[in-house]
Amino acid sequence: HREVVMRPGDDEVTQDNCLNEWAGFSIAPKPGDARWALRFLMRLVPDWSACKYILLWVAHLIQHPARRNRVALVFWSHEQGVGKNLRFECLVAIIGPKHAATS
Repeated sequence: HREVVMRPGDDEVTQDNCLNEWAGFSIAPKPGDARWALRFLMRLVPDWSACKYILLWVAHLIQHPARRNRVALVFWSHEQGVGKNLRFECLVAIIGPKHAATS
């Protein structure tokens, strides 16, 4: 294959001989109240401008899965058990373990 790509809606092997790694999202969208997620994020990142950036980053990732993101988010703190991994484990549950990882 010419290259590995992420092309939602395209075949596994594209017409231009690329290997399409897109496996789809792990779960289907459904209506609901996501305020809990915003409160949780605000607990982790109390700065509103940073929270807004993270929300836009996640929204872009979900709305445009084929576009390469040139920014990686890293959450770090002195304390353990505050929910840093949980935040990203929720995101990986949505987009799928083939497209993201936590460590």
